Amino acid sequence: MYFPYLRGRQNELLCLRELVDNNLLSSHIVPIIEPVRYSSTLFSTIEYNGWASPSNTVK
Repeated sequence: MYFPYLRGRQNELLCLRELVDNNLLSSHIVPIIEPVRYSSTLFSTIEYNGWASPSNTVK
């Protein structure tokens, strides 16, 4: 397993989205996102990729 540590900047979040869209993000890669600030891009990326669930709420 690989856990890349991302700061949650807009360019990183958009890159994650693109990787998922093109099926280039393996199930063995689990990104760890520590947001610099909470933004709409952060929330939409988490929801878009299905990483948020009722048990994993974003606070």
